Amino acid sequence: MMDQEQLQRILDEVLIAHKVEQSRALDYYFGFMHTLAEAHYVPAKEFFLMGLDDYRSGWREFCLKAIGFHYNLSSEEHILNKIRQMCLTDENEFVRLTATGVLGAQSHWPDFTLILVLQNDASMGVRISALGALLDLAHLPSYIVIEEEKKLQQNGIEPDMAQLKRIIEERGPDKTLLLDI
Repeated sequence: MMDQEQLQRILDEVLIAHKVEQSRALDYYFGFMHTLAEAHYVPAKEFFLMGLDDYRSGWREFCLKAIGFHYNLSSEEHILNKIRQMCLTDENEFVRLTATGVLGAQSHWPDFTLILVLQNDASMGVRISALGALLDLAHLPSYIVIEEEKKLQQNGIEPDMAQLKRIIEERGPDKTLLLDI
């Protein structure tokens, strides 16, 4: 386990790299950022939050992963709302895909942003991710979510509300969730 001083040194290096855009590969710094996120280092959380607005999609995506999968956001609706906005408007498909996954891990049923993404996103991959996130929020076991996502992809079936309802009806533990959508 790293101590606070070591974590601060890592954060300082990441902050410098972020500002000066050093020639090292971003993956090098993402490893450091992952270390900070895994440690739930509180001072890094503010950097990750700021990174959600970065002009570089790679930084946005990784900051989203760091803050969304390593910090508890259940009482931070302003951050969840920012992530919802990213689901709907970010120009980068991978950022939107990551944002749907974060909402699947951090939000609650039914997240209407995920429903909008499921119905409207231009990318089938993002729509499948939104469907999976909704199934996660409906408390379906992960193996079922993975099976259903794979089935849609392999058979070229459009992820949509009908598929969401079918999966919950056939395989969901709580059919009353269908009343909410």
